[in-house]
Amino acid sequence: MVILIRETFASGSLRWAFWTGPALDRPIRYRFDVKTPVPVTSDIIVEGDKFRYEQVPQGVADVTFRCHTHLFALLMYGRMKAAGAMAAGHLTIVRR
Repeated sequence: MVILIRETFASGSLRWAFWTGPALDRPIRYRFDVKTPVPVTSDIIVEGDKFRYEQVPQGVADVTFRCHTHLFALLMYGRMKAAGAMAAGHLTIVRR
């Protein structure tokens, strides 16, 4: 599943998960720090109305999401909302 998520991001196939909003004044780096059972650390950088995926993070994250692998998959494919995962105690968000 993790390989599929990485390939989906790398190919640009997951663009449906990101909607254009107001232009940002600087890039924002979101890090997914997943430890168990399959470790994943990757970044999504949002800049203006575009985003890019870094499988190997380069730099300091503005926001870090911590969760288990299955929740990462549910979030990436829109099967669970972040607010619900946070309320249930399954997702931790750390801001720089």
